[in-house]
Amino acid sequence: MNIKDNWLIVSSAEGESRVPVSDIYSLVIENRAAMLSVSVLTTLTQAGAHIILCDEKHLQVSATLPINTHYRPFNVIKKQIDMTYEFKNLLWQKIIERKIHNQYLCLKYREINKEKCDEIDALSKSVKPGDTTNREAVAARKYFVAFENCDTLFETLTYSNRKNLIDLPNQIILQSDKRKQYSQFRKNLIKSGFIMVRFSVYARTVRNNDDAKSIQK
Repeated sequence: MNIKDNWLIVSSAEGESRVPVSDIYSLVIENRAAMLSVSVLTTLTQAGAHIILCDEKHLQVSATLPINTHYRPFNVIKKQIDMTYEFKNLLWQKIIERKIHNQYLCLKYREINKEKCDEIDALSKSVKPGDTTNREAVAARKYFVAFENCDTLFETLTYSNRKNLIDLPNQIILQSDKRKQYSQFRKNLIKSGFIMVRFSVYARTVRNNDDAKSIQK
């Protein structure tokens, strides 16, 4: 990565991408082979950008915050740290509820057996704070088995491929010739600034509601 004419330039084997420095709010670096200079770091932080580094599991391990701009990032972090354990569990409950409900909608859209759809839907309504009963895993298993031969496919995949299966559009799960399309879909998400917070959960930081609306599809 380097800076030229106030643009961040990211070069890789797949080509070159350019983003105006002024448009960057957060930069997530999840490739451990990525190379950038102190000049790039200081230019980005002077522009008010936050830089997040990830480990080999794509989980955030470090963050660089600008100290000469405003206090909002610090206040947000402080509020997150001050969240009570009970409140965090409630947030996690809502995330898992929505995740399982989306699985139900996928099955319903594909016109899978209504009984199986109802099982998934019931699980989304039985998630407890913190998902202490692990409804997420139970729903995932039922979700895969709902497809013909999907159980066998799931067992034969490597962990690297298995962990992202839940992000696959349904028709791609059973058609190996279309998995490349999924791979490209995931790459496009990451290229667009999304990060994998957890399996099948992707997120992107935006400046305001207008920015959020601009990336909705």
